[in-house]
Amino acid sequence: DQFEELYTLCHDEQIRRKFLDLLLQTFQSFPEQSFLSTVLVATMRADFLGNALSYRPLADVLQKGDIKLGPMNSEELTEVIEKPAQKLGVNFEEGLVERILEDVDKQPGNLPLLEFALTELWKQRKSQKLTHQAYEEIGEVSGALTRYADDKFSKLKPEEKEQVHRIFVQLVRPGAGTEDTRRVATKAELNQTNWNLVKKLADARLVVTSRNVVSSETEENSGQETVEVVHEALIRNWGQLKEWMENDREFRVWQERLRGAMRQWEEMKRDKGQLLRGAALLQAQEQLKERRDELSQGEQEFIRKSEKYKQRKRQRTLTGMVAFSVIISLLAVWSEIQRRKAVISEQKAEMRALNTRLVSGEESLDLQLEALKLEQRANKTIPEIYQITNLLQKTVDWPGEKEINSLEGHLNSVFGVAFSSKGDLIASASRDNTVKLWRPDGTLLRTFEGHKDFVSAVAFSLKGDLIASASGDSTVKLWKPDGTLLRTFEGNESTVWGVAFSPKGDLIASASSDNTVKLWKPDGTLLRTFEGHESTVWGVAFSPKGDLIASASGDYTVKLWKPDGTLLRTFEGHENNVWGVAFSPKGDLIASASSDKTVKLWKPDGTLLKTFEGHENNVWGVAFSPKGDLIASASGDKTVKLWKPDGTLLKTLGSHENTVWGVAFSPKGDLIASASGDYMVKLWKTDDTFVTTLGAHENTVWGVAFSPKGDLIASASRDKTVKLWKPDGTFVTTLGSHENTVWGVAFSPKGDLIASASRDQTVKLWKSDGTLLKTFEGHEDFVYDVAFSPKGDLIASASRDNTVKLWKPDGTLLKTFEEHDSPVYGVAFSPKGNLIASASGDYTVKLWKPDGTLLKTFEEHDNTVHSVAFSPKGDLIVSGSDDRTVKLWKPDGTLLKTFEGHDNTVHGVAFSPKGDLIASASGDSTVKVWKPDGTLLRTFEGHEDFVYGLAFSPKGDLIASASRDNTVKLWKFNRDYLITHACKWMSDYLKNNPNVTEEERRLCGVEASATALFLQGEQLAAEGNIEKAVSQFQKAVKLDSNFSLNSAAASLLRSGRKLIENQKFDEAISAYNQVKKLDSSLEISVLDWNKLCRKGSLNKQAKKVMFACENAVELEPDNEWFRDRRGLARALTGDFQGAIEDFEMFIERIDNKGYEETQARRQSWVDTLKKGENPFTTEELEKLR
Repeated sequence: DQFEELYTLCHDEQIRRKFLDLLLQTFQSFPEQSFLSTVLVATMRADFLGNALSYRPLADVLQKGDIKLGPMNSEELTEVIEKPAQKLGVNFEEGLVERILEDVDKQPGNLPLLEFALTELWKQRKSQKLTHQAYEEIGEVSGALTRYADDKFSKLKPEEKEQVHRIFVQLVRPGAGTEDTRRVATKAELNQTNWNLVKKLADARLVVTSRNVVSSETEENSGQETVEVVHEALIRNWGQLKEWMENDREFRVWQERLRGAMRQWEEMKRDKGQLLRGAALLQAQEQLKERRDELSQGEQEFIRKSEKYKQRKRQRTLTGMVAFSVIISLLAVWSEIQRRKAVISEQKAEMRALNTRLVSGEESLDLQLEALKLEQRANKTIPEIYQITNLLQKTVDWPGEKEINSLEGHLNSVFGVAFSSKGDLIASASRDNTVKLWRPDGTLLRTFEGHKDFVSAVAFSLKGDLIASASGDSTVKLWKPDGTLLRTFEGNESTVWGVAFSPKGDLIASASSDNTVKLWKPDGTLLRTFEGHESTVWGVAFSPKGDLIASASGDYTVKLWKPDGTLLRTFEGHENNVWGVAFSPKGDLIASASSDKTVKLWKPDGTLLKTFEGHENNVWGVAFSPKGDLIASASGDKTVKLWKPDGTLLKTLGSHENTVWGVAFSPKGDLIASASGDYMVKLWKTDDTFVTTLGAHENTVWGVAFSPKGDLIASASRDKTVKLWKPDGTFVTTLGSHENTVWGVAFSPKGDLIASASRDQTVKLWKSDGTLLKTFEGHEDFVYDVAFSPKGDLIASASRDNTVKLWKPDGTLLKTFEEHDSPVYGVAFSPKGNLIASASGDYTVKLWKPDGTLLKTFEEHDNTVHSVAFSPKGDLIVSGSDDRTVKLWKPDGTLLKTFEGHDNTVHGVAFSPKGDLIASASGDSTVKVWKPDGTLLRTFEGHEDFVYGLAFSPKGDLIASASRDNTVKLWKFNRDYLITHACKWMSDYLKNNPNVTEEERRLCGVEASATALFLQGEQLAAEGNIEKAVSQFQKAVKLDSNFSLNSAAASLLRSGRKLIENQKFDEAISAYNQVKKLDSSLEISVLDWNKLCRKGSLNKQAKKVMFACENAVELEPDNEWFRDRRGLARALTGDFQGAIEDFEMFIERIDNKGYEETQARRQSWVDTLKKGENPFTTEELEKLR
């Protein structure tokens, strides 16, 4: 059980893998049919499945053997509660099972609490009956564990209680922005004197003991006895432990840091450089002085060794200062050098970490922002700065859709998301009971409040004038975009999971847990109920014409209906719940999303066309793009996948940190919105501004060239044409009279002529307006390349007939160079025109004079040489080869450098106009940019197939690449532009996201918007920092009049309710006080005052919350329940007479209403109060909780 502890408690990957290897080997060592064969059953939390799948041997086993268990429904829980008792002839008192189920539903992480409560209830059974009274006595589901722990704790001696305090805080790992979790402590950490008490706690079933069996080679604590809490539910629910942790949190956080430093010290074989120093040592000394008894001997030793090392170091320093002042100066210089080295080392480590995230496939705004931060602050003197810039460039030119914004403001999971018909608004539905309305730039326009439970879905009408929301409170609500609630549709008997408008907006369909689809008019009239599903209906959709309705259900089917309720057909094929359904824009396709991890594509006649497989968890939502050429699916594997309708997976969008519940396309299809359990809506967009793609060719593009002015680009293709473009991507014209593939293309020095080389064995000469001037015939096989001399008076061509030919522009053949033994693939002139270089399949580069004299043969390549180029000064020659290398030569044949890095043939090479850069194009689908010394500066990834040709623009700010993916791409090679573009891409996110820091905003010169400030205020209020929250609200209102203090007051009211639930009563009171200051018209309801009264009183804060009790009674003086709550507070604050009056009124009012047990309990309180005694002992209060 709890197999995830392999990852939470063991932090050494090597140990984990050894354990898994041994485990798997043991259970796989016998044939399946052997009588010795054994089955291993391991249970693990689903959120650790990714950890398990990261190790291939275990992943392979799980492919066949994993079963995912969702939460139990009411029927299953009823069986769990009733059947074990029934087997032994024991029954539950009427209504008790339902009461337990209701209590379980209110408790997160409920099964451990239910298990404990049922065990305790069983112990309290009377004859063959489990009763309400016994259930109340054990403290119900929520209080059973706490009461049990309190009972055991209360029986300890005072000195033992303090020991238990120290033991338990060592068994909790303080959370950093997350819940506290269980920690395994060793006997050495708790000290020998505490161990007898640990055994006593183990006997009481509050902790469990074990023995650490990790080998001594890897763990100093090998073989030691260990202890841990019996269940994390104790950490979450035992008030005493929570109080201890709050009081000791600062110490425990520090202690865990200390232990981390100790582990590093041990791993580095007790290297003195790993001892504590500076502020860390000072803090450790203070903790040692104040809390020595809570530190293990090992921890104390570590601090003492750090102290001694500091003293010795200080003594050496003092001696040196007296005797060697010059050396000290040198040491200072050395220290500064070391400091710089440390900074550089840190930056390199950051770079490696970011690169790892990139390689793993992450494409997130966070990653891009981290890369920008590193690039901006990186030490510009280190060679790796180019790699850091390259890292940023990779995050900027991710192909396809990438994250452009993150809408963060909800306080819980976001279940649904929808665009308005104009695409100018986004609505999000959340488990925090609200709908939020946003602009795509992240501006929060308003929050719709009114639902009493989670909001499961949201939809816009076609006109965008109405918004419908579906909720766990069994209703659909209809709103105006300005936040006005128009009406509430009541009629469903259970949670409403889906909602949709008809295309005309005259109908609204809702899907519910009552197994039905309901059809409504916008005025709230229920037109009809569609019955036929055998389980919850999770989703509903209208066809584009509105003549069909599709519903998705937990009965594993999709049903197709007419709006009049006629069931047309049932689509069967899924093997689990069908959560979502969508029509294509033409209505000719239906997509369904299911727990069987698939999306299925159907025709409306029920024909199954395709099953899309690839998700690793439930598929919760599905949507078509406006053109119908894309399908997006949202999954529990934390990703959105984009598919073609033929089933081709195009892209996985994977930066969410939790389940993706919903997905939607904008009306133009340029944005995708995803809603997730990580409380965010993410927006994704294709960035076509950084990399321009020229995509009009119908086949492979082999060659590319810039005109001398840079105002035109020519591309040569297998589609038999040369195309001309402007650098902004505008198509100009097609030069198209070749009879076969065009391999190469070149502009004349003046830019007035274009030469093309073709598989039809010719070179053609064109005007730049597309006029064909001349066809050069003479080659006996394919012509691969063509080049103009610097003066434009000569043209050289390279051919598969093993020759280079030299021509005049009028077509006169001047010379044929015949020394190559294999096809010639590339040719180039030197800048002065006095040399010609040729690249050949005979593994060589040859250097010629224009008169045909062979000057030199370069022979270091190990395979075909495809391309060759001269530097602008003519002092260098570069070549690219099938041997996957780029080589740099002097014209005398000296090999200067070999550039290695490509994973396939290097097809093209070019120098930048200044000669300070070399670019190479490869069959590995990349373009790489190098310094002449061999330093790799940049790798451009984006082509989907081999890259054949490339060229620098005359200014050197663009690189054009030609590819087998039928495109030319233009890459902007400029650091300043790169940073500007990154900032522009992230500007909305930086401006409006509440979780972006001021430092991050400063990177791009952006200031926080009113939305960011307001959402920060909401976050601060939720945390209980009311004063700072109000300050942020006021700043937001001052910055943007669309935000108001009334909105801030409403937000504080919501936060106050949450703070009460979290037992932060001072903060809740502060929030309520600010509500009245910010909006005197906003009423705090009687239920809010009553909740504060009751919760505060039960948690020993009666004096603080008495005013809330008075407010509740003042608002409804005749409500017996509010008087009852005030009576409790009065008794706890010593006003016994007032308490008696309140309780007697309560007893009188509930007489004969079926509350006999409750009445009797209050009467016993009154009797005790009349004796002058307080009936509200710790035990009694715990029962009431």
